[in-house]
Amino acid sequence: MLAELILAKIVESENEQLELRGLVEQPPEERSDIAHAGLTSFARYVVLDGIPGGPFWNVSFDPTGRVAAFGCEDGLVRFVDVNTGTLLSTRLEGHRNTVLTVAFSPDGQTVATGGHDQSVRLWHAAAGTQIGPPLVGHTGPVLRVRFSPDGKTVASVGLDATTWLWPVAPGKRGGRALVPPPTEDPLARYKYDAAFAPDGQTLAVCGANGEIQQWSVAAGSQTQFPLAGHEGSVFCVAYSSSGLLASGGNDHTVRLWDKTGGRVVGRHEAAVYAVAFTGDGLLISADLSGTVQLRNTHGEEASPRLDGHGRINDMAISPGGLHLVVVGRQLTIWRRQRRDQ
Repeated sequence: MLAELILAKIVESENEQLELRGLVEQPPEERSDIAHAGLTSFARYVVLDGIPGGPFWNVSFDPTGRVAAFGCEDGLVRFVDVNTGTLLSTRLEGHRNTVLTVAFSPDGQTVATGGHDQSVRLWHAAAGTQIGPPLVGHTGPVLRVRFSPDGKTVASVGLDATTWLWPVAPGKRGGRALVPPPTEDPLARYKYDAAFAPDGQTLAVCGANGEIQQWSVAAGSQTQFPLAGHEGSVFCVAYSSSGLLASGGNDHTVRLWDKTGGRVVGRHEAAVYAVAFTGDGLLISADLSGTVQLRNTHGEEASPRLDGHGRINDMAISPGGLHLVVVGRQLTIWRRQRRDQ
């Protein structure tokens, strides 16, 4: 099962002319999560199943919550206006094959990508042009890129055991590798996800050996013993705004971690591939079978489950909490609404 999931993760695999510049430079239109606190369920808004280049592997929102970028099997990054469900004309072209991960910077001006070609790339979001040469250091496919909260650093992980930290500032192109201690565990080389803590000082990294490493970004060393509790691979991690860490894995569980340890708060019927928090306290998790669950941090389900996706590779919640985008063989946009609607 593990070998199948690793293989699926890395191998399986325009309508209206709208300017991305205008979208990323406009001020946010979404209301805050506080305003959405009474909106406790999601309705399927639009399903885009005719987009070329699929399947789609990763999705990220810009800070306005209006635009989502998604990495495609054909080596491109495409963009969708989630308010209208319209595929935008802007595309990022440069990776030699599958784009496995994409992330917007906190200010929306830069996009980071990583892919099967083992490279990390930075792009001008508005122009759609690459910033400098590819960032080279990984010796395996890059499965996740993440911006630090201040936007000055990009972290990347993949199937080569090493976590890389890349400076975003122009002229500073050399990366810094975070190398774990030597181990005879062959699964330790597979890293699937990473997440910065809200203060940007800690980076959580998870992988196939069932552990979550916690790295000091400044010191480049692990801050404490890895977090252990999952049985099998840990595929995803995410921090809440308060510093609570969530994880999901091949054991079908969703776990929350704090200073006292970890606890199971949810169970799926398949491997959990994505977790995320909304600002008003909802924990969202998505599994390989196509189901999305929403719950509070006590583990109580807060909304009916969202089904009908087919295989899910990733999902993302917009900064204001209004839209949820789920990607796999198709792209589905959900819109938050009141339970009685």
